[in-house]
Amino acid sequence: MSSTDTPLAETHAPQVPAVARRHSYLAGGAVLFMASFAWLIRDFYMDDAYIGFQYLKSLLAGYGFVFYPGAEPVEGVTNIGWQVALAPLALFIDPPTASKILGFGLALAALRLLAILGIAALRCEAPPQRANGLWLAPVLLLATSFEFLYFAFAGMETALLAVLLLAMAVIALRSPASWSLPVLAMAGCLTHPEAILVLPLYLAFALVGRFAGHRRLLAMLGALTGLMLAATALRYGYFGDVVPNTFHAKSGMLFLKIDGTFQYLTGQNINIAFPVSGAIAL
Repeated sequence: MSSTDTPLAETHAPQVPAVARRHSYLAGGAVLFMASFAWLIRDFYMDDAYIGFQYLKSLLAGYGFVFYPGAEPVEGVTNIGWQVALAPLALFIDPPTASKILGFGLALAALRLLAILGIAALRCEAPPQRANGLWLAPVLLLATSFEFLYFAFAGMETALLAVLLLAMAVIALRSPASWSLPVLAMAGCLTHPEAILVLPLYLAFALVGRFAGHRRLLAMLGALTGLMLAATALRYGYFGDVVPNTFHAKSGMLFLKIDGTFQYLTGQNINIAFPVSGAIAL
């Protein structure tokens, strides 16, 4: 080491803890903001969430996955994976409160996974505190997103879906052909149906980018297909249908979907129809 190297190292070394503290303050502030937001909407729930809660109450009471005791089994929710995830906690506390607690915990987990991805995207080999704070940008954006926080804390599956998809991304960075990806993709599909499109798209990119051998990638697609067939068989065996009932309740007319999309873009509607919404999400 030359004589000019030592002063430089001594000059920059003390700055690292200070940068780390600033990043810790920002991250802590984001968590505090989330907690404050959760408290402010502690009595608020989405109407769709209460439909799921009713199904969950019937299930835990021993009546099966039905809307009310004695009703014919009809899959009136599209987020059955979220109801399954809530069930263990809902054994001890009521489903609405369980959704608040689990939603907050999953939102924190999503922030952590997003931080891991942010650091990886910067391809930074130094400790996170020396990454100029850029990895914090997506974390802070998500932590202050009204839509994400409201849906996550209002009884919906938003935070669970975020964790599943972000976990897939983190795993794919470390093991591009991991067998856990089809499993997580299937869990994502049961949480939100459009999520089934994510893994096939990733496999297509992986095939073009040669992240793994084509046989392994095709085997992963086959594994997802097998899981889908198994889930469909169970769904048909219990509900007598291959898709949730809400798929039949929503109009499939093309011009209505186009009109709904136009209304969304012009600010007249807060929802955008599938499959347009799926394309935007991807």
